[in-house]
Amino acid sequence: MKRHVENLLGLALGALILLFLLMLAVTFFGSFLLGVLTLIASIPLAFPLSSTFVALTLIGLLVLTKIRKK
Repeated sequence: MKRHVENLLGLALGALILLFLLMLAVTFFGSFLLGVLTLIASIPLAFPLSSTFVALTLIGLLVLTKIRKK
């Protein structure tokens, strides 16, 4: 009976350790994924002024070419 209880305790301890490792892996992977997604999302936000500047420059060039053609 004592051996049976020891086996169950060992099994429970092993399951707890596996669960802890699984939680660590999920947490690490989740934070890694979140970091990558944040990085991807922040790329357009890092250059809003330059993209606006490029858009305004292109619009200005289009307007200038339209005026010159007339």
